[in-house]
Amino acid sequence: MLSGIGPYKHLRDMKTSLCNQTFPNEVGDGTSVRLVLLHAKSKGNVKLRGLDPTDYPAVDPKYLSHPADILQFIKGINCA
Repeated sequence: MLSGIGPYKHLRDMKTSLCNQTFPNEVGDGTSVRLVLLHAKSKGNVKLRGLDPTDYPAVDPKYLSHPADILQFIKGINCA
């Protein structure tokens, strides 16, 4: 918890250095951290597999294909 990850109120009350990714009620016990990129620059695509309307589309999310997204994840990991 000294890293700033944990119960927000407790860390604030203890006057620890709060990670800028820590929000009230977001992290319960500091044992799991979830990184989410809300404004990703990586862009995937969705295409038809064929003409059958029951076929699922072909989805290629291209996660982390933009270098800026990778840097954002590294910042999040370093904060955690």
